[in-house]
Formats: sequence, structure tokens, C-alpha cells
Amino acid sequence: KLQFLYFIVRYYKMSGALQLPVSHLDPAEMRESKTRLLKVTGYPEEYLLNEGDGVPMEALYRARMLCMDEIEMYKWNPLVTKEVGYVSHWNELKAVRMLETAVKKMNLKSLEADLRKKCERMYEEEEDPVCEEINNEKYVKLREFLAKGGMREMAVSPANYPQTTGRGLVFTRDVHHPEPIVSVPRKLLFNAEQVTESTLCPAFDALQLDDDTRLILFLMHEKFGGPGKWEAFVSLLPEKYSTLFFWDDAELSELNGSRLLPEALSQKEHLRSVYDDLFPRLTEAYPTLFPAAVFTFNHMLWARAVFDSRGFVINLEGKQLTTLIPWAEYINHTSKVGHVSFRRFDTETQCMLLESLGTSKKGTQARMNYGPMQNSELLMSYGFAEEKNAIETCVVEVELDEDDELYEAKQMAVEALHIPTPHLLHYVEKDTEHPYHYLMAVLRVVVADSLDTIAACTKNSQCIKGPVSNENEEAAKETFIWLVEQLLGEYPTSLEDDMLILQRVRSAQETRSHTEVLSTSHLEMALVYRVGQKRILQSAINWAR
Repeated sequence: KLQFLYFIVRYYKMSGALQLPVSHLDPAEMRESKTRLLKVTGYPEEYLLNEGDGVPMEALYRARMLCMDEIEMYKWNPLVTKEVGYVSHWNELKAVRMLETAVKKMNLKSLEADLRKKCERMYEEEEDPVCEEINNEKYVKLREFLAKGGMREMAVSPANYPQTTGRGLVFTRDVHHPEPIVSVPRKLLFNAEQVTESTLCPAFDALQLDDDTRLILFLMHEKFGGPGKWEAFVSLLPEKYSTLFFWDDAELSELNGSRLLPEALSQKEHLRSVYDDLFPRLTEAYPTLFPAAVFTFNHMLWARAVFDSRGFVINLEGKQLTTLIPWAEYINHTSKVGHVSFRRFDTETQCMLLESLGTSKKGTQARMNYGPMQNSELLMSYGFAEEKNAIETCVVEVELDEDDELYEAKQMAVEALHIPTPHLLHYVEKDTEHPYHYLMAVLRVVVADSLDTIAACTKNSQCIKGPVSNENEEAAKETFIWLVEQLLGEYPTSLEDDMLILQRVRSAQETRSHTEVLSTSHLEMALVYRVGQKRILQSAINWAR
């Protein structure tokens, strides 16, 4: 009896329910989409595990699904295949990390160790040329300011990489996941909480300004208004940025034909309207607090660029705050998994933690994946573009013809199919099966010539799974090609032209000085963006044909 009881106690200690709920941190629309798709797949939220067992494949499929971003969800079709295969390296790491975290709560040590080892194998090191230590007077003052505020540097230090990224962070010793690398106290987080201590706060309260506007004005005050509390920190922020706000008209014209150009102009116009609404009104009402020489539009553009390129949105006691985090703003981007994550706020110590995502050797540059960003987002917020960006997409707009006698039936069919929008194109090989299932589904409805065809589209969501008839499919593909050709036709140059110009620009840069190279960098970024977009559109046409 004692042996039996010992077995029962041991069994329950070494087993438990693995729970994988939809994250409450996802936007409401994303949570709704994931919940609906998970119902289609039938993957349960809970899995019974024992010590010594492996993770069920269905649990891995569900974790991959839960870790998908909006674009990855659009590409995957549960009606074609319920098995969620390999999505991307970044998605796979997040999924395995999710499983590891869930298993850790169950106290299944061997399974947790197996998952940790799997993460380590997925972790990617990047080679960087030898860096130069940064230890000038400004950095000494910043270190003194941060140390006085209680910040602890545990394993990284600022460094300069002249051949690649410029300023960055270097590991000063070997680190392992999930080891903390830097600990930043709450009072050193540059966000709206710090604004409340500023002399500007009464004016902000009187005008009922939102947190982000307060923060931009506060940064302008600290940077250009003379020595202040944050002088050691703001004095080391870059003076110039390459984001689209700072491109001149000739450089912006290189984006003609793209959807990015009107978006960039719209954002700059919006910021101008915000500025015009505040000034000179604030200067006239509070001339000593808001001097005209400090609060210029160019200074506001600079401050906005700082938060776009270096800011983090963190959760503090249930409130989302845009924040500048000392040392974190030196971390450069990688399209791979990255070395570190700066997302966890420790409520006990009231510190923001920079943690290692894997094993990193001393002397390696600490990099972070900024997230799944397309080149349009990278250019707007960070001032660079990635060649052959794996998540780059093109938006295709499809509208039903209101004069069509079948308009109402088609509209009801599209709504019943729960097809996500906007419609996206991504790079595909010619022989890829069902790469544009949602877009083709809509086009099958759009070109339907009878109520019977519309009914065939919606029955068991057939038009998402594949063709409903040969005639309908040919019409849908012709419309698909026409739509894509229209997008290509909006550009003044062809894909071949752009690739040749890009090659010439890069060849010329090899013989130029650093200053001359910088003067052509905006042209190179525009070309990388254009080539990426046209490459996607051309691959879509090749697939359809």
C-alpha cells in the first residue's frame, strides 16, 4: 500500500497540465482571429504531460500559431493544412520559449532542460569586426549619472563598430539565458513619469496634452534648453537621423509609385499640424518655459525621430508608456533571433531588465531583433532597409463593384468567409502551392458570374481551399495578374532598371569617402525598398502565369 501511495504521489508531482492560452497582450482583433483559427484546427488549450514525456506535436503547432504575427497569420491557411509547420526562425524560437516557460511552471525539470537546449541550438551568433572601446568624457559622465541613479551594468559596455553598425553594445563576459545583463531602475526610465517632475508640467496639465506630446516637448527642453537633470543622457543622443522625416524632396521622389511616399508625407504633415497647434501659442503664454529658439519644428522632428528609433513601449502598472532606456538605445537590430530582450519589468526591484536570449561570448556585439518589420516600417522609424527582407509584403486592394447585380450576394459571401484584410502579397517561387489563398478566395467571389458559383465559393469555405471551377479560376487569375501589373505600372522604373542602378551606386561608393557615401545612402535605401517591392510583384505574376 505504501509503495502504491508513493507511486501516486510521485506521479502527480512529476506531471501536470501544460496550458497554452491566447495571450491577453495581443490586440483584440488578433486575439479574435487566433481564437477563430484555433477552433478550426481543434488544438486544445491544455495538454497533460509527465516527466520523461516529450511535448506533443499538437502543443508545438498551437504554440507556433499563438506566436504568429499578423503577416504570418495571413500566409497560413488552416483549411489547406491544419498542421502548423515551420513558420520562421523567429517564430520557432518564440514558440519553444513559450513551451519552456509553461513547462517551467509545472516543475518538469528534464523537459524544461530539453526545451532550453533546443532554444540554444536555434540561437545564432553574428560575426562583427573588432570594436573600439568608447570611454570619452561624455560617456564617463553618463556612467556616473546612471550609477548614481542605481543602474547596474552586468555584462555589456558601449563600443564603436566603425566598419558596420557604428555605436553599439559589446558583451564584456560570457552570458547565458536568461541571465540579466543590465538592470535599469524605474527613476532612470525616460518616460511620462519623469515629466511630472518637470517645471513644464503645469503648462502641460493646463493644455491637457497627451503623454507622447508631453514627452517630445520634454526631450526638446532637456536637449536644447540648457543643462538639465538628463544632460548626461541626452547629450549622447545622435544629432542626425536617416528616417524619412529628414529626406529632402529629391530623395523622397525616389519613392514615387510606392505606397510609402504618401504615408511618409502624411506623417510629417500630421506632426507639423501638432506643432502649429502648440506654437507660438505656448511661447506666448509661457515665454520663459517655451522659448522660440528651443521649440522649433526641426527640433520636434529630431525628438520624434529619437522616440521612433530608440523608444520602447513598456507596461508599467497596467499603463503603456513610450520610454527611452539607457544602454538599450545602443542595441542594434538583427534580422536573426538576436542576443537580448528588453521587455521585462521586475516589480520587486522596480527595475527594467535586459536579459540574454541565449549563450553569448565575450566580445560579441549585443543585438536585438526589433520585431517583424517590413522595410516601410524600418525606413520610417529607423532609417534603414533590409535587402530581401523575409517579411516584406505588398498591399493589394480589392473592391466589389457596387453596380454588379450580384453585389449584395458577393458582399455577404466575403463577410461569411471571414477573410482578413488588407490583402497581402509576399515573395513566392513559381511552384508554390496556395500562396495567396485569401486574396484568390476574394477574387473567386469577385469574378463569380452566378449565384450558384457564389454558393460554391462559400460552401465549406471551398474558395479558400482552392478553385471552384476551371472557368472561375481562369477569370480570378486574369484579374490577379491585372491587379499586380497595375501596381508595377505605378513605378517610373522597372525591376531590372533598379537592380542596375543599385549596383552602380554601390560600386561608386567603394571608391568614395565616408562623407560621400553618406550622401548617397538615402538613394541606396530607396532602391533597396523599390527592388524588394517589385521583386514581390514580379514573383506573384510569375506564379499566376
